[in-house]
Amino acid sequence: MLTFLAFIFLVSFVQGLPFSFQDMSVSDLDIDKGVIFNSNYYPSGVQFTVHGAGDMNNDGIEDAVIAIAPGYADIYIILGGSNYFLDYDLSPSMVGMRVHGESNDYFGYSIGSGGDLNGDGFDDLIVGAPYNGGTGAAYVIFGADNLCQTCDYSILTLLGSGQAIKILGYDSGSATGFSVAFAGDLDNDIYDDIVIGAPKYMGTQGAIMVMYGKSILNIATGSYIIDPTTSNFKGYFLQGDSSAGNSFGSAVSYAGDFDKNGYDDIMVGAPGTVGSVTALNAVYFVKSDTPSGTLVGPAPTIQVPTATNLIKIDLVYTVSIGFGQTLDYIGDFNGDGHGDFIIGAPGVGWVYILFGKTNLASVTLIETSFEGIKLTSSGSGIVVLNSIFGGQPFGVSVSRAGDLNGDGYKDVLIGCTTCSSLGGGTVYVAYGTAMTYWVGNINSFSNDVYRGTGSGDYFGVSVGVMSDFNQNDRPDIIIGTTTGKAYIFYDQSRGIWGFL
Repeated sequence: MLTFLAFIFLVSFVQGLPFSFQDMSVSDLDIDKGVIFNSNYYPSGVQFTVHGAGDMNNDGIEDAVIAIAPGYADIYIILGGSNYFLDYDLSPSMVGMRVHGESNDYFGYSIGSGGDLNGDGFDDLIVGAPYNGGTGAAYVIFGADNLCQTCDYSILTLLGSGQAIKILGYDSGSATGFSVAFAGDLDNDIYDDIVIGAPKYMGTQGAIMVMYGKSILNIATGSYIIDPTTSNFKGYFLQGDSSAGNSFGSAVSYAGDFDKNGYDDIMVGAPGTVGSVTALNAVYFVKSDTPSGTLVGPAPTIQVPTATNLIKIDLVYTVSIGFGQTLDYIGDFNGDGHGDFIIGAPGVGWVYILFGKTNLASVTLIETSFEGIKLTSSGSGIVVLNSIFGGQPFGVSVSRAGDLNGDGYKDVLIGCTTCSSLGGGTVYVAYGTAMTYWVGNINSFSNDVYRGTGSGDYFGVSVGVMSDFNQNDRPDIIIGTTTGKAYIFYDQSRGIWGFL
């Protein structure tokens, strides 16, 4: 019988693709292998949160975004291209288009990309500001062909010029914008839609807002603020479970059309407060098969326990372990024709890859040992991974990665900010393959490894992937730290990009 790793190598050989596992450190980077973003403008201990930005100027090259967070209210849109040197100082008018948020609102705390809200052919960017105006808010910055690589703007300037809109929070203290994402096309009208998390709504009950993209086309000229309590908001408002403080909306993501009914769906994390003995560990899937029915706004209130079209994945454990604190849609990880999902539980250092299926139903996961869990429903599949560094925040960041090695299976990125013998961070690439169930250590799985500088860098606090940032026809990986640095690693050896 072939071992798991031998199987991966055999698949690569048969398909005729070059393949070698990579173990790279930031010290290995040179001008041919990546880009380093430093900053002398911000303190050395500031967090750089990273994300792919889609193709915001529609030039065929994917862009990146780096948020200076928390508290500095700056983001930098870095346009992709092949002309980058190795090292850049990330500061106003030096590299990237800086957009400065409103004071002390945590503008840039969350980022969502890869969708076109207004249907003009340019990818747009969603930026969360969970402390804006007491309620929180989210902004959409519209892509355009005239984006400036070294310009410096206030978000208020972009709002006034029509290059951005602002979506107000629903309730005081709700932290609207704590999480944001493009949600695909939920109402099947060819316009992308967005989902915004508000995990502090009603204390820690939590909520999400969904806004349909086409609705912004009907906003009066000169209007740039959308109030979810008025008629210029079209979408819905979904509250968390009032019986438990599970911080519903802490993470949100596109979920594909897993039930294959022609409408895209979303997933919502409800991880509670790590260590709490009363909060739930749960992830909800919100199906979109009644998009023009009772869910259409302005902002009706719908309770989770009585709402239709909900699927709940519940993890039974003695305390909250952050299950659902991080999550993403992967695409088809195991080759069965269904999109799959990655869910982090960084409170104990576990990551779950849940296999999708058309009849995905609510299920309870039972913790059986430190190695992972088993499903109570027969026939369902899952991959459970952990780190050899027990108790570390493995899964503090997760991301879809497309098909990095070109074998036809979608892959994932997993960050752990303290998973190294030196106490620094590590980012793992877990490669998809045909399977129905697997539990074990990430080091026993097929994976690449990217390593930080050492103790205290929190390398991997955020991770993302771009289809091709440097025009070498291969996907690239971007990684953030809490030490005022961000890194782009160019793929060196292989890759056929397939994002969804």
